[in-house]
Amino acid sequence: MKRLLQIATMAALIAACGGGTTTTQTGAPTTQSGGATTMAGAGSTLAVSSTSLGDVLTVDGMTVYLLATDEQGAPTCTGSCAATWPAVTSEVTAGAGVDASLIGTVAGAEGGSQVTYNGWPIYFYGLDNAPGDVNGQGVSDVWFVISPAGEPVS
Repeated sequence: MKRLLQIATMAALIAACGGGTTTTQTGAPTTQSGGATTMAGAGSTLAVSSTSLGDVLTVDGMTVYLLATDEQGAPTCTGSCAATWPAVTSEVTAGAGVDASLIGTVAGAEGGSQVTYNGWPIYFYGLDNAPGDVNGQGVSDVWFVISPAGEPVS
């Protein structure tokens, strides 16, 4: 029953963020940081990983996304949006294929700081279940995986 309630809650959150698809989350690791759920921990690595969409940025293997409406500026995903699209808030180091000079931080939309790449605040997608998943690609035509060059992959 608890799992059914979690699934229903996640579906409602996706609808709040304009999500058009629902899948079942099976327990990606999470931590609390500054009021937002994140999936990166201390000592996380931002790297390039191969997915069905080609080479994209990942943090500890999990795909990260940009929100096109952030326009390489301040993050705008808050509230129920942030519950579905948790900000990458943990310090990251450059891994294989990543240009360390493109990694930065900005003030987070819900406090603290948020990691950026090429000026884009980066986020996880709460319905990516495993490394290599790209379930958030194209959601509401504003969420996109990020190329190694720091641009949206459309």
